[in-house]
Amino acid sequence: MVSPILVIGQSGQLATALAMAGRPGLHRLGRPAIDFDRPETLDAALETA
Repeated sequence: MVSPILVIGQSGQLATALAMAGRPGLHRLGRPAIDFDRPETLDAALETA
């Protein structure tokens, strides 16, 4: 079983490399879906991963 990975930064190097590698369970999120200045977005983001 592959555990899900939440990568913050939808188009960053890590997110792009994992997506290109076909990593199953990859969840890429960026603003406005997740924003450290808006704590309510953190709970929602963690529920998706």
